[in-house]
Formats: sequence, structure tokens, C-alpha cells
Amino acid sequence: MRITSGGHAFWYIESDAGRILLDPVFTDPFEQGTVTACPSRSMDIDKIPEHDLLYLSHRHLDHFHIPTLKKLSKDKPVMAPDDKLTLLSLKELGFQDIRPMRPFEEQILHQNDTSLRLIPTPSVSETFVEYGLLVIEEKEGKKTRTLLNQVDTPLSESTIREIKARSPEIDVHLAMFASQDFGWFHAQASQIAETYTQNLHAAMQIGAKLVVPASAGFRFVDRYDYLNAILFPIPRERFMTDIQSLCPDATSVPINPGDVIELEDTLEIKRQSAAFIKMLAEDSHRINHDPTVSVPELVDHNLSGYPLAHLSGFASAVIEQGLVAYLQTSIHNGEKDVLDYCNHHAVFRIHVIFPDGTKVWNFIFQPDGFQLAKGDYPKPPDFIYKITSSALLDLCEGKKSVWAVRPETRRWSRLLSPQNTVLGLRTLEIELQNLLTHFILGMQIRMHGESKAMLKYYGLC
Repeated sequence: MRITSGGHAFWYIESDAGRILLDPVFTDPFEQGTVTACPSRSMDIDKIPEHDLLYLSHRHLDHFHIPTLKKLSKDKPVMAPDDKLTLLSLKELGFQDIRPMRPFEEQILHQNDTSLRLIPTPSVSETFVEYGLLVIEEKEGKKTRTLLNQVDTPLSESTIREIKARSPEIDVHLAMFASQDFGWFHAQASQIAETYTQNLHAAMQIGAKLVVPASAGFRFVDRYDYLNAILFPIPRERFMTDIQSLCPDATSVPINPGDVIELEDTLEIKRQSAAFIKMLAEDSHRINHDPTVSVPELVDHNLSGYPLAHLSGFASAVIEQGLVAYLQTSIHNGEKDVLDYCNHHAVFRIHVIFPDGTKVWNFIFQPDGFQLAKGDYPKPPDFIYKITSSALLDLCEGKKSVWAVRPETRRWSRLLSPQNTVLGLRTLEIELQNLLTHFILGMQIRMHGESKAMLKYYGLC
């Protein structure tokens, strides 16, 4: 079995039993232009070998890459999460043999006296459907070889036990390591220590001979470069050092785009031996964690060149007409997300950043409704949402997904509610929802129908 790194979460497996593409991303930048592979790479798409099966771990755009999927043969089997939007997108793209994954329900490729057992390993997430993949190669007269591609899936104790029951000895573990702090986009408290502990614990329990820091090989580009100092707290060198300390019998080395892991009679790493991809530069130093860096103010670069009058009129119509009507209807219908604001006398503040300035809207909620105040308002907000005007327009019109506009936003929320309980006075933190994005998604559903709207909103079409 040969395992080639294509960069980030893209791997290519070759075996006498068949060939598998895993989370392929053929072009840079990706995730709708916000990130690029790191280390940087050069790929000859014409030289990418044929595949017998496509595996997609989940529908985040750095794994589920629409431009790449459009290029692939549509008659090959696809293993994908049993997730409504993922399956719908694959059908709309024209894939004919879609095989929804379920925990530990294996697919088998077999030819030339060799079998590849492909076993989906579930994530602990209860809100998002995603899978890792346990690959077991069984060849007549040869030693069984095993690869675990963890991707972005935290592993429960029961999942680890099941993996070990299926394969007591694992040769290669493509492990989670980076503990990305993406909660920063929502002003959530950092859980880096907890996440990193989970990642190290999983690697220790799996006990592979080779532990590879994987599935975090990208960086933000251009005007979003500052995010590389904020969102990636664990460099792969730190992870490898800790693995060597915690797992002295394991080897932990970086695998870069174009490197190949050969699992035959021995385990061997062949650097830059792939025919279709090479590493341009080992530039992972560009992901340099430094949370003391200053976060720049949002600026609307308006790269699409929208007329200023159109941006201003559009934002005003969305907020002062569309959002107002949505809130009135939601209060009348007793929708919980809006009633939470009413019941707690909360203030929802929106900043829209235009190329020539900023406009502010405040929604002040009371138990029986709300009032709208533009500009400065003395009462401090409980939820702040900032977005550039061109990103707002692109999101509303479905030109960019909610993931792609994320760097064009800022968000903060905190509502503390003192309550008398059987244990005495307790202060609870109430989770408020982003009413503007809720309205935008609801508006798109009314205009396009639920399926098409959801695909556009999450960038899956």
C-alpha cells in the first residue's frame, strides 16, 4: 500500500486491491478563496492517477471541494457521510454511486488476491456528521497493513476500542493535532488545552508505529493572513515532540505534499517521490501562533466593485425592512431564538462596514416587542455582529457561503442572567443566536426552497 500526501487532508492510496482519493482538493486557494495549502504545493492535475473509490469525510469546504468534485468521474463509488446536504450536493453534481457511511459499516475493494477493508470511524460530534477512515490491507502471503485517517474527528473511548478490536496493530495514524481555535470567530472561550489533550490521548491509545500530524495543512491568505497567528495554537513540531515523549515506541514525522508512505514488507517514507504533486516550499513557518498580534479593524475592500449607493441601499433594506419584518413575525409566532432576546431585555447591535464608513443599527428588545435605533445607543449590547457591506450582499445573494464570509465578520455575545435556584443564587450565561444570519438563511429558503438555499448558504453547490 502506498499513501501519497496531496496536501492538507488530501491523500491518495494505492493498493493492488484498488485506488482511493480521500478529501481531494486539486487547486489553490480553496474554501472559496480564503485559504491555501501549507506547505505550498505544485500539482499537475493531468497526472493525477485514476481512482476506484472516492472518500469524503465531511462537508466543510476544505474537504468537500466543489471545483475538484466537478472534475472527477461521476460513475465511481463515493463514500460520504449520511448527511442530507452532503448527499444532496453529490446528487446535484451528478455522482451516481453514492454510499452513505455509517459507523464501522465497511466497504471492501478486492482484486489481485488483495483486499482493502474501508471502515468509517465516527466523530463524537452530535451536531455534525463526519467520519474518519480505517483502511486495512489484507494480501495473500503478506503481513496485514493498517492506516487510520482520523481527519477532523475527535474519537470517543468506545470508537478507539472498536478500532483496536478491528486492527490491534496500526501502522500509520494520520492524526488530529492542530487544535484550531475557530471558536474565535464567534468570540467563544478557547478550549485549546482540552482539545489538545483529546488529540494526544487518541494518538496514545491508537498506538500506531508512525504518527503523522495531519489534516491541518492550510493557512489563510492575503488580507486574512493575520488569522494565521490567532487560529493555529499547536505547530506540528510541538505535536511531534509531545508524541515522542508520550509514545516512545512511535515515530512521528511530518509528511509534506508529494511525500509517499510505503507500507509493504517494511514501512518506508519516500520524500517528494509522487508524480503528480510536489512541495514548492516548506513554508509552514507562515503559520506562526502569536495571540498578542493586533486584530485589524474590518475594512470593506469591495473587490467586486459594487456601487457605494447600492451597498448602502441594500444593507438598509435588509436590516430596516427584511430583518424588522422577520422579527415581528417571529415574536408573533413565539419563536424561541427571538423570544430569548425579549425575555431578557437584550440588545442586538449590527455594524455594517462600508468602503467609506460604518453604519450601526440597535434592536432593543422588551417582553412585548422591540424598537430599532440607528447610530449610537447608550445601553450596551448583549450581541454584536459586524460584517462588511459587500460580504452581506454576497451572503444574501448566495454568491459566497457563510464559511467564506466568516473572515469578513466579527461577533461577540454575552448575556448573564441571575436566577434563584434550589442551590441559591446562580448566574447563568444565556446563548443568544445571530438574528441577522438566521433571517438571511430564512429569506433564502423562502426564495429558493429549503434544499437549494441550504446548499448555497453552506457553499455546497
